This record gives sequence, C-alpha cells and structure tokens, in this order.
Amino acid sequence: MYGLDILAELSRIANDRVSGASKLFDMTCRALGLWAEECIKSRTLNEEALKNVLKALTNVHPTMAPLRALTTLVGEIVESHESLDCKFRRLSSLAGVLRAYRAECLRLIAERFREIVEGRVKVFTLSFSSVVYNTLRSCKSLVDEVLIVESRPGSEGLRLAEKLANLGV
Repeated sequence: MYGLDILAELSRIANDRVSGASKLFDMTCRALGLWAEECIKSRTLNEEALKNVLKALTNVHPTMAPLRALTTLVGEIVESHESLDCKFRRLSSLAGVLRAYRAECLRLIAERFREIVEGRVKVFTLSFSSVVYNTLRSCKSLVDEVLIVESRPGSEGLRLAEKLANLGV
C-alpha cells in the first residue's frame, strides 16, 4: 500500500459503496498514516505524490462528509509552504489523531446510548452504518429488535442485518 499503491488504495476506498462513511474515514486515515510514515522512513518524500493523494481524495462520494472534511485538512497540508518533511509528518500525525478521535467518538456514542435507553429497546435504522453497528454491538444487551431498511439498489441494509444477526442482535 506504499508509494504509488496509495493511489490504488484511495481509489478503492473512494469507490466503496458498502462500508459506512465513518469506516471509510478510518480506512483512509489508516492508509494515509501508513503511507506517510513509510515515505518518512524511506526518505521518499515527493511533492507530486502528495498532490496526487489530494487529487485522489477529491474523488470520494459527495455524501461522505467525513472524507470531505479530511480532504480539506489534507489540502491545507499540501498547499502549505512547509518543507516536505514537515508536510509528511503533519499528514502522519493528522491521520493518527483523527483515528483516535473517531475511536473515542464511537465509545462516547455507545456510552450515551446506554445512558438514554431505559430497559430494552427497538431500534430503526436506514442502510448500513458502522457507527450504528458498533453501538449496537457494544450495547446488544439493551436491544430487543432492530428494524433495518434494505436500502436498494445496493442492499446495504441486508449487510447490517447479517452482521447484527451474527452477533445475536
């Protein structure tokens, strides 16, 4: 996934219509962080490669708000007047911080769900969401039933139903 392969990985992520926006965000941050670290260690810092990564990020689906926000942050790094070493270090740091922030947000969402739920509940959700999946996974003892819209044409809701069923939810 290093070097030019980062572009293939970002293209794969941009074309993923199965994973939820939060999961795609995490996958992108992970890929960027690994790539930036490898470039720093191997001393293959390249301005054109950074620009190509930014260009690949601009191809994400318009509904993927977390990836759009990430693209803006990466754009600020690419367009800065800092040294290449500094840009790659900032990219690596940004990726790590954002992944940690996402993980903490998932934990807090599940915690808040536990706080507001009284007894066992029925949950209704649309399509597939990694945030919903993670919350229901960690709070499955509180969930009586989950109603999920199938979500055509991709049937993403079926995927969520299968994953939850495998957990016993």
